[in-house]
Amino acid sequence: MKWLALAALILVGTSSAAGAATPSVLLLRPGDQIVFSGSTLSCGVSADSPQTVVCAIAARNVERPKALTYAIAATESRVALLQSTATQTPQLVHVASEPNLSGDVFPLPARTAAKTIRVGAGGAVLTVGGTHVFCQVLPSSSPADGPAITCGVGVSASAPTFAASSYVAVLAEKHAGLDHVQGPNLFTPALARLQPSG
Repeated sequence: MKWLALAALILVGTSSAAGAATPSVLLLRPGDQIVFSGSTLSCGVSADSPQTVVCAIAARNVERPKALTYAIAATESRVALLQSTATQTPQLVHVASEPNLSGDVFPLPARTAAKTIRVGAGGAVLTVGGTHVFCQVLPSSSPADGPAITCGVGVSASAPTFAASSYVAVLAEKHAGLDHVQGPNLFTPALARLQPSG
């Protein structure tokens, strides 16, 4: 079974920026893969329900994460910190439940086929069509560190913001974790892990 599908099953089976102008908003659909210029990070959107975005340090792509590194996953109802085992199988580290959001979901892109999307150094906002899930990709102040990806649930299709009292999952080349959203641009760390070196 593929990594994206396994990560989605783990979430279902659990109980409860500097330097850039306004980033591009990219609409995602099931099956899309996202790669980041100058980075080993990659993300993918599951083709099956529930729509899950998974981001990892990839050995080749998000389906083949580097062994023993941390990854993140986000659905409409949960965010999770995962770790890739030595055999590249996802293992749950921690999960946090999301509040129930109402209102409009993010739109699907006009295209009907999944594709690989490349995100440049300027960052982006990635919205998962048909859900309230989105990821904010911020460039690092040091190009060697790569981008930081923060995924969770939010509102406002024109300018997505993370919902107050929700959790977000954060992934970078050097660290990963979960933060609690207190309000606009106000995050409290809930769990943090350093990525293995090398």
